[in-house]
Amino acid sequence: MSVILIESEQQFNDLITQENVTVVMFSAPWCGNCKIVHPKLVKLSKELTDVTFAKLDTTEFEDLAMELNVAALPTFKIYKEGKILHDYTGSKWEKIDELIRGAIN
Repeated sequence: MSVILIESEQQFNDLITQENVTVVMFSAPWCGNCKIVHPKLVKLSKELTDVTFAKLDTTEFEDLAMELNVAALPTFKIYKEGKILHDYTGSKWEKIDELIRGAIN
């Protein structure tokens, strides 16, 4: 499994309402920390195959990002069945990894 690039709000809604845990990384092409974290997220997605990983470009979905209170990048939101389990803003990989692994246990 790898990281799904979200291409529509409908796709985003479908992903976050599924039964398994979904990790959404909110990023932007100009975000340096997003570029640093993304390869680590791809690697983790290959290890944790029961988790869905997705990336949302906030420059393409500005209204949705504002609606979800994404004020800084990268922001990670972890969902299950439409409910938010965790919300983290920052690029500290140890913390991101810990939150994701904690959500599936």
